[in-house]
Amino acid sequence: MLSIAVWRCSLRANDCRPLRGDDAVYTLFTSGSTGRPKGVTLSHAAVLNRLWWGLDELPIDASDTVMLKTPATFDVSVPELFAPLMVGARMTVLRDGGHLEPVFVAEEIARTGATMVHFVPSMLSVFCEVVGRERIAALTSVRIVSCTGEALPPAVAAELRAALPQVLFYNLYGPTEAAVEITYEKIEKIDSSASSVAVGVPMWNSSSVVLDSRLHRVPEGVAGELYLGGVQLARGYAARPDLTADRFIADPFGAPGARLYRSGDLVRRLAGGGIEYLGRTDFQVKLRGQRIELGEIESVLAGGTGCGARGRDRRRRSGRVAAPGRLPVRSGRRDRPGSGEDRGT
Repeated sequence: MLSIAVWRCSLRANDCRPLRGDDAVYTLFTSGSTGRPKGVTLSHAAVLNRLWWGLDELPIDASDTVMLKTPATFDVSVPELFAPLMVGARMTVLRDGGHLEPVFVAEEIARTGATMVHFVPSMLSVFCEVVGRERIAALTSVRIVSCTGEALPPAVAAELRAALPQVLFYNLYGPTEAAVEITYEKIEKIDSSASSVAVGVPMWNSSSVVLDSRLHRVPEGVAGELYLGGVQLARGYAARPDLTADRFIADPFGAPGARLYRSGDLVRRLAGGGIEYLGRTDFQVKLRGQRIELGEIESVLAGGTGCGARGRDRRRRSGRVAAPGRLPVRSGRRDRPGSGEDRGT
């Protein structure tokens, strides 16, 4: 949710002070592993870098119509809201809950002549299945399609590409802590039987490095944890210096004062320089693009009558995803890092 109270206090205290790039633009709260949601505070400079990059790589102008279908509590709504205003493009706003109705979305694209549409991959899968290739192919106004929020299955990407071969199609990646998205992969041809769709390379003024548990770079093709850097990083977690210090670390490869964000995503770097997502190093999962910390659910359940530590004990026995470079033990067998169930980005 947007932290309106903090923003208003800031305005009252600094009525005449010029706005600076590192001033807070919004705070979004995400699921927290301790049962306490984390407030991620982003700066104007971070968000503007993402918006200007998007207008260059996924260009729109006054002739375009952008579909606003993402709830405002999800940071993917930021480009949908503000990019059209920056270039004078039109915006079509779906009714409340309309983004969950594939046929309605298709009807609105056709009715309004929408040229730019975003999907969470799980919703794109439903959209392709329910609407069907023939009807999607008839949506000739669409020029740009992007996906964010969780891992994009190759079969879904291939289905969309087959239905709309002419569109610019992008797989975008980024946690809330990195101003919406921070890496991108332009999808040209995609094999439905491929193991994954890459999350690509960094956007402007950003970096992505794959490190082991000692913060050493790992060789190409070797699994490691993804660390993100650059102007798009969040200022930190609101009123949580402890958590900020844990997740935002000094960049061992950067200039003095540079930081990296420890994403918790298990990846490997590909031969072309892009990044392939493999899984998580913790218990975070995704549901339709929304981050969920299983520890938060556990904390709430543990507060109920008769729950206690049973769930925690069971989870300890079941094992967990290991740190990069280590092999977790699950039910008496050893698995490769990233070989478990895909948990989204």
